[in-house]
Amino acid sequence: MIDLTVRLVIDDVAVEGRINQLSRRWISIEITKPYKGVSDGSYIPYFAAGLVRFEEDGKLTERGRCSAERLLRQLFLNCRIIDENKGEILKLYKEVHQRHAAACPKSDEQNRIREERKSLRLKFRSGQISNVEYQKRLGPLKKAQRDLALMPLQMDAELCAAIRQRFGASLSAESLSELLRLLVK
Repeated sequence: MIDLTVRLVIDDVAVEGRINQLSRRWISIEITKPYKGVSDGSYIPYFAAGLVRFEEDGKLTERGRCSAERLLRQLFLNCRIIDENKGEILKLYKEVHQRHAAACPKSDEQNRIREERKSLRLKFRSGQISNVEYQKRLGPLKKAQRDLALMPLQMDAELCAAIRQRFGASLSAESLSELLRLLVK
């Protein structure tokens, strides 16, 4: 059985994490002490999978152990950066959130697009418009829907880039988003 707990001492601080996913090509760890609820992972690309592995025969490999420790160290350092700069980061979060909230259409826009697509589909099925006309009208609606869906992700990406630039945090966008959600609560 694999011991899924990783322990380190960084700058005289006991740091603990738990490996929550492990396979030959994928490892993910969540920090449990002194911070909680943030995880990050690493993978081995397919072309290199024959050479190195995180897990083999149900056991954590040396590469897996080193990667888990590296990930945990990085999680801790980034959590500490976020923790030490909470006020400034919350201010930055509010600025970016307000800017995007002003530009982001409300659910009315999403509903309008959904209804327009439904109406367009009915017209096509009933023979009122041709396939060519249907496709011409559908394209812009699909693009608008896709753009609406991407807006929250764009906000997260902008915020993550600003935090990386200002504070040097180097977490993935997903992990940084996890951290920010915990901070904003």
